Amino acid sequence: TDGVCRQPCGEDVFFHAEGEPVPASIPHDWPTAHVFDRNLQSRLQKKPAVWEWLVRAADFRPFSIQSYITSSLLDWMRNLDGDQAASGLLDATCFIATNLKHLDEEAMEKVTDNLPWILAGGRVLLSEHRGGQELVTPECLEGEAGWNWVFISEHDRQHFCVLADAYIDGQPTAVRKAVEDLMEECGAMDFPNPARR
Repeated sequence: TDGVCRQPCGEDVFFHAEGEPVPASIPHDWPTAHVFDRNLQSRLQKKPAVWEWLVRAADFRPFSIQSYITSSLLDWMRNLDGDQAASGLLDATCFIATNLKHLDEEAMEKVTDNLPWILAGGRVLLSEHRGGQELVTPECLEGEAGWNWVFISEHDRQHFCVLADAYIDGQPTAVRKAVEDLMEECGAMDFPNPARR
């Protein structure tokens, strides 16, 4: 769409799918959604055999929020490191959370299995490094009557992966609710089980 020719190998190139919006403002440091030129796509689709061959040969996928998240964004998130990792993860997690309605069951499972989380204290947790520890909702959600009053010290919390307050603090109400829904989908507990310790 930007008029630049690219080789499809090694990058995800999408074609326009009917009824699927293409985000106008994917942040510049996120993976680029290379979307095939709409006019050229229309011309090629007038020759169905040619279009089918091109899609197959170039491994094009129809663009959707779901395909972008599962084929590009999650991998990018898992490879983030350095000073920008926390803000990049936070923004991308909010994007995924606000687009949960676009994810089918298989895509949601991929998100659950691969989404990295920022923990209280700033450490990034990949799902494969969780090692049976319970994922616990941010302390700021608990208020005056929550797990934070039972598990007070760091020693008490050593068997939990407590999510960072940054997911909730300062977020608009709609984003906050969406992030809470995503946490729930990913199994974050607001009642960690003391018996499991």
